[in-house]
Amino acid sequence: MKKKIIITFLLIMCVRNMLIAQPKIVLKLDDIGVANHLCKAGQVMDYLLQKSIKASYGLIANRLDETAFSTLSKYINATNSRDERMVELWHHGFDHSNNNLSNNNKEFSGTSYGFQKKHFNDANQLIIKKLGVQMHTFGAPYNAADSVTLKVISENSNYKLIFFPSLDVGKHLKITSLNNRVDMEKGVGNPNYEYFVSNYEKNVVYQQSFMIIQGHPNNWTIEQFNEFTKTIDFLVLKGCEFVLPFELVK
Repeated sequence: MKKKIIITFLLIMCVRNMLIAQPKIVLKLDDIGVANHLCKAGQVMDYLLQKSIKASYGLIANRLDETAFSTLSKYINATNSRDERMVELWHHGFDHSNNNLSNNNKEFSGTSYGFQKKHFNDANQLIIKKLGVQMHTFGAPYNAADSVTLKVISENSNYKLIFFPSLDVGKHLKITSLNNRVDMEKGVGNPNYEYFVSNYEKNVVYQQSFMIIQGHPNNWTIEQFNEFTKTIDFLVLKGCEFVLPFELVK
């Protein structure tokens, strides 16, 4: 009898969570590359497809070799039962530059217009060539972008969104800022379930709209992967809707 009461209570709580408005969730998973038919984030990508959960992946263009399309095509073409795309690939730089740049500059922060324009365009064209995908969302390596970056993005009408800009984008650029960041990783590359739940509960305002959850799945250990799956289970139980970045501007 006691067991039935507990089960009933859990079902009631689950339905209650589904009825209460919950945030839309964008999974921002960074630093994706492919070498010799291997994508280090493949376990995570497969897990999310099996769970029918939408996710977005930041591609570093020069880390994609000639096996990239055959390796990533199942994700690029994946759809759910409503015939909606399950995956969005986004622009995460040409080479994720940091080393060999002076004054602690990053690929899209503190560098010249010519440098950023070339890196942005080269990455965009390389992804089109290798994957046949036109990206619409940009996220700078290290989340480091400046006013030059905004100018470069605004000059390509295919791009509609930018993750975590440190500057006010301004409506005249016609680019949507995605700033509602809720941390899942306690330090880069270290997902922590309890840390995420604490951040989720603190961000009451974001719970009324959307949340961006960033992760770096390339080198997660089994333990870290399990922390991630617990985070996903939490969001599913809450009744959250997983969406792609581009869906936020449609």
